[in-house]
Amino acid sequence: MRSYKSGITCLLAALLVFFIVGCGQETVTIPGVVSVTPAQGAANVLTNTTVTATFSMAMRAASLTPTTFTVADHRALSLEMEE
Repeated sequence: MRSYKSGITCLLAALLVFFIVGCGQETVTIPGVVSVTPAQGAANVLTNTTVTATFSMAMRAASLTPTTFTVADHRALSLEMEE
């Protein structure tokens, strides 16, 4: 009977170790802008130029709002987004 209890104790200890190892830090990848048009710092850009941004991963359109994504001019003044 003592052997049985030792076996259960070892099994539970092994499961606890696997559980603790499996609870390590998770890696979270945050999307970033990889390219823009017009180029950053471009001068004499026409006011009717379409502004584009390419992200490092697929984005949901609903997640891009004036609060979460800002386009600014050379004076760092935010420009209004059209939807």
